[in-house]
Amino acid sequence: MMSSVLYKIDRNVPLPKMLDRSGRDLSTRTATVLALKPGESFFLPKTTKQKGAATAKELAASVSYVKKKHPERKYIIRTVTENRQSGARIWRKGDGHSQLKWNVR
Repeated sequence: MMSSVLYKIDRNVPLPKMLDRSGRDLSTRTATVLALKPGESFFLPKTTKQKGAATAKELAASVSYVKKKHPERKYIIRTVTENRQSGARIWRKGDGHSQLKWNVR
């Protein structure tokens, strides 16, 4: 019995980058979280497509992925506004809280 192939089979077709809901490259954001050293942080601006705390949720997804590979790492994520731009900032904590300075108002 002979089977018939209904679809063309291709080889060496590059896999597209995985994007999050806002269209950002997921691997770039995760790579940045991985690169953070204790006491460092970065700001992720909110895109026009997003509502509410979407950027904080994006960062939380990246942290979740990173923590599966590095469970000893600790991160803090906060929704913030910087230079009139809404978004989220992520900090990598070190041993204790010595590397982070808190601005209490």
